[in-house]
Amino acid sequence: MKEESDMDEYRPDPAKDFVDNMTLLLMKYGVDAAEARAELAFQLRNIELVPKCTDLIPYEGDVNEALVKRFIISKKIKGCTDRTLKKYYGDIMRACGVIRKPLTQVTSEDIQLYIAYCMRNGNAKQTIDGRRLSLSTFYTWATREGVVKENPMNRVDKIKFNPRREEAFKVEEVEKMRAELKTWREKAIFETLLSTGCRVTELVNIMLDDINGEEINVLGKGEKYRTVYLNAKAELAIERYLNERKDANPYLFPACKRTDGEALGLVGQYVRRHKGYIREDMVNWYQDADLVDPHLQMDIGSVRQLVSRVGQKAGVDNVHPHRFRRTCATLALQKGMPLELVSKMLGHNQLDTTKIYLTLNEEDLRYAHKKYVT
Repeated sequence: MKEESDMDEYRPDPAKDFVDNMTLLLMKYGVDAAEARAELAFQLRNIELVPKCTDLIPYEGDVNEALVKRFIISKKIKGCTDRTLKKYYGDIMRACGVIRKPLTQVTSEDIQLYIAYCMRNGNAKQTIDGRRLSLSTFYTWATREGVVKENPMNRVDKIKFNPRREEAFKVEEVEKMRAELKTWREKAIFETLLSTGCRVTELVNIMLDDINGEEINVLGKGEKYRTVYLNAKAELAIERYLNERKDANPYLFPACKRTDGEALGLVGQYVRRHKGYIREDMVNWYQDADLVDPHLQMDIGSVRQLVSRVGQKAGVDNVHPHRFRRTCATLALQKGMPLELVSKMLGHNQLDTTKIYLTLNEEDLRYAHKKYVT
């Protein structure tokens, strides 16, 4: 019986915590995570780490917070992006707030009730299944680490839902938006999104050194690199845009400085007050090296604001960066690119994921039938 109660009462593991924290530190200096762990394990082979005064001072910290921190560190070391880690943390802690039990004592019934709570709360099935998946990933880790004996997610079914299928831009909508682009910077962002099918996170992290003519090496999900390609419009827009820049920022799309200063004047004050949004009469700020942040890249929110503003001017509804990705894939398929290559272009691991992105209509089917079934 004592063995079971020990499993329910979490105690921090100083050795694992030390190895995890040191691995993260070494990673900042370019050391491979696997090599760091192996070297630390070798150095600690004859050393036992114990918490100071553990026999006198019981652990009184937040059990769930401590466990989730260990989980997040392990996923960080495995190469998960900060965005993914933030989602894991938010999903797990949200569940903790509803279930109100230590994660080591949560049962399948608790999680099923939590899912029912989310449904009654009006959350979309796709959102709820994403939260379920985060919990499943956590408990797979917790079971492997010996934190829990049995994975409570084994008896929790996936939530079936119909994936949201958003329409790609029509050709005339693309042309309307093109007509509203004012600077080569705006054109470079617009055409790169449309030509490459990049995720917005991939776009803002492109470095100048990643570009080689029509090819761009982008860092995608799972910290995996892939090559995407620029069409003639995108290549020309980037070339003209870079010719206008006078700064030394290493990113393709740098951020505007966000602090007041004599050199910044009105632009700096406006950007600081409005969280990076650039007023129309200041759209050429990137041509002044004093206004360009020397280190930071453009943030995701600024890209969303830019394309949304262009859409509003052009009279096109629901314009956001991800729709450019869908449009790129749809146009490629319509012009005959095989589904497997479209999937590779988008950086997908499974073809089913790619199919969700594609928008095909009866006219496409009619054209394909004449081409392939005659």
